[in-house]
Amino acid sequence: MRGGAEVEGRPTTGVRMPDGRVVETYDNRFSVGELRYLYDEVFVHDEYGHAIDLLPEAPVVVDLGANLGLFTLRVLRDRPRARVVAVEPVPGTAGLLRRNVAGAGDVHVIAAAAGAEPGEITMTAFRNVLANSTSRPQEKPDEWFARMRASQPENADELLATEEVTVPVVAFEAVWPAGAQRVDLLKVDVEGAELEVLRGVDESLWPRIDRLVIEVQNASTRLPEVLDLLAPHGYRFTISFPAMMPDDEDCRVVLATR
Repeated sequence: MRGGAEVEGRPTTGVRMPDGRVVETYDNRFSVGELRYLYDEVFVHDEYGHAIDLLPEAPVVVDLGANLGLFTLRVLRDRPRARVVAVEPVPGTAGLLRRNVAGAGDVHVIAAAAGAEPGEITMTAFRNVLANSTSRPQEKPDEWFARMRASQPENADELLATEEVTVPVVAFEAVWPAGAQRVDLLKVDVEGAELEVLRGVDESLWPRIDRLVIEVQNASTRLPEVLDLLAPHGYRFTISFPAMMPDDEDCRVVLATR
């Protein structure tokens, strides 16, 4: 690891991944551990490989809920000519994202949340396990908190520390890549706000989105709504269970293709 930098006044560190790339996160053991977990999810278990394999050589990709940028980096590994818009609402995480994708390829970072209409939203930002930040904290299951506390019983309060941040919301049209006729892949991982994002897509844009990969939280109730929203636009679905999540996690990954 290498440290010495700051984002939002907090020390950061660069962590060398097994493939040799260095990815930056906050300089504490919880954030570094989360980064290694996310790397394994995206690069080792290849959570999104089935979607990336379908892309043309120079695709246009929108990454909603880009977090530290691992999905974007995974796209660029196999499609170095890709054009990516990476959208991340939490200011500190967006700062880390910018550092991680700098020089990696044609990536435009937007520090905002995508929604049905412009405005603002209050998010609960997890300070040390960044990928769990959400605008819907009430939907985090008790089992998740219990599992996290059990993993670090002496440091659970630090592990699960949060702060509320007010972030801008932009309509989906605002994250559409400038001048692009089509989006080859829309990735949505927004910690419970999937329906708000999808409902914010203008009807005129659906025919121009070739495929989506969506992580659906609270899938037992939300998944049917997501599929009902997408089906009229001509998509077919492949539904899978996230490779690294425990069996009791109510989450699914939907690949929607035409």
